[in-house]
Amino acid sequence: MTDRVIVYDGALPQTTDILNASKFALLGDSYQNRAILGTSTVVAGLAATPTSPTADLHVTIGVGTIYQMDPTDAAAYGDLGIDNTNIVKQGILASPAVLTITPPATSGFSQVYLVQAILSDIDAGQLVLSYYNSADEAAPFSGPANSGTSNYTTRTCTCAIALKAGTPATTGAQATPTPDAGYVGLYAITVANGQTQITSGYIAALA
Repeated sequence: MTDRVIVYDGALPQTTDILNASKFALLGDSYQNRAILGTSTVVAGLAATPTSPTADLHVTIGVGTIYQMDPTDAAAYGDLGIDNTNIVKQGILASPAVLTITPPATSGFSQVYLVQAILSDIDAGQLVLSYYNSADEAAPFSGPANSGTSNYTTRTCTCAIALKAGTPATTGAQATPTPDAGYVGLYAITVANGQTQITSGYIAALA
């Protein structure tokens, strides 16, 4: 951890006290990540495995993490606002992702699917919160200014997995698609027309 928030007995609480506590912890972790891993994208875990015990046309990407450069807060973080300083964040895939692979429809053709990952930093957990009502402390407002509208309650940092289909081609001429902007390629999965199972031999880890 880097900086720490100081609060005092009797002092009125501020939103920035809580927000800065979270932000300072994020910054401490990010600079530790950078010292150990550098600034290039790194992944850990995220193993690709066929369906077990009987293989089919699904592949599971296991729990894991991605470490990637990303703005500290590209969207305003409450009263702290926007901070576009790039840091090394950790995005987590907390539950396995199951991908469905569809073989090409043309006889004699094969196709490569790219499994790609990206760090996703988005707000979530919308709730209608209770707000202080100075006119009647026993009857808090529902939402800002008693509007009934919801607020995000969590800024999540996850590892998002996406499947990108390559162009079907004559078997032997199929090509692996390139990752989309911001993504890093993890695996190339090759399937042929009429195929009904994907085993480990059809899954290749990318460098």
